[in-house]
Amino acid sequence: MNTVVGLIDNRAEAEDAVQDLITEGFEPNHIHIVASDYDEEAESGFRGLLVKLGLLETQRKELGLPLEHTDYYSEGVRRGGFLITVETDEAEADRAVDVLEDHGAVDIEERAAEWHKSGWTAPTGTSEGAAGTPAPSPSVAPAREGEAARIPVVEEELKVGKRALQRGGVRVYSRVTEQPVSESVTLREEHVNVERRPVDRPATDVDLGAFKEGTIELVETAEEAVAAKEARVVEEVVVSKGVEEHTETVEDTVRRTEVEVEKLDAGTVRPSSAFEDFDPAFRQHYTAHLASTGDAYDRYEPAYRFGYTLANDPTYSGKEWTHVEPEARTAWEKRSTGTWEKMKNAIQHAWEQVRGRR
Repeated sequence: MNTVVGLIDNRAEAEDAVQDLITEGFEPNHIHIVASDYDEEAESGFRGLLVKLGLLETQRKELGLPLEHTDYYSEGVRRGGFLITVETDEAEADRAVDVLEDHGAVDIEERAAEWHKSGWTAPTGTSEGAAGTPAPSPSVAPAREGEAARIPVVEEELKVGKRALQRGGVRVYSRVTEQPVSESVTLREEHVNVERRPVDRPATDVDLGAFKEGTIELVETAEEAVAAKEARVVEEVVVSKGVEEHTETVEDTVRRTEVEVEKLDAGTVRPSSAFEDFDPAFRQHYTAHLASTGDAYDRYEPAYRFGYTLANDPTYSGKEWTHVEPEARTAWEKRSTGTWEKMKNAIQHAWEQVRGRR
């Protein structure tokens, strides 16, 4: 069996993709959807095929999810996407791929690259690093002895080359054709005529000399038309190539790492903390206040991350929660409609915890 995997951002497209897969003949019990936040009674469009995000890791093999991309797909689901897996045989795999692509399935490696550019790093022990070893930061090189940090300055260089392209051409065919022709020719024929004439005169010596036995033969001749063909060259078709050269200017942009060094006074230096530094405190808050809801921590982790991101956003620097909440709710509702009241506690707690450590 083969497993076809696709991440779709749009909920409606995900539902349509599932329906089309079933219509195309794929067994419903071979189709699974992983979502981060859903109401089982309300998700009628998924026909009971949903799997909670928190179970993704434990059911990875059952779902047929490749290990090397598990962290990517998990992050895509955490960000509001819908992960669809289809178990099928090799002959039908391409058809399943076409259905998912028709409904907007993303290229997970390109999407992960975009996340990296915005500062996202995969969790420890996933496909981006060896088991138990954190994946290295893409922007800071390992420091050597006596150094606090080593930041590479990367600069792109534009290199222009050329390659041969086919831009059409000429194909010359030669073939032999036949056409009727006619020529006129005059033919000559000879005929022997025999005529008897009655004569009554005395015989002369000439007549007496012919008065003996003898034979006279006259041959009739005739001409007939004879056709002969001679091949002659009457035209030549010459095919050649002309070469022209022109100069073309290639314009593009190149990137370069710009490193700015800002000197900080002793009183302005603040420790920088990653989300993982706050994770233990978030889990304690979840155990004390949210575990009673029956949902796993993974259900609330996106909310804690959202509050962490808000607290680090310069846009909200110096503002109180009462001023931030309306904009925060609008941004959250865009990615997870109808869950603000349920997740508000976790978001606000993360906001306050991170701001208190800054």
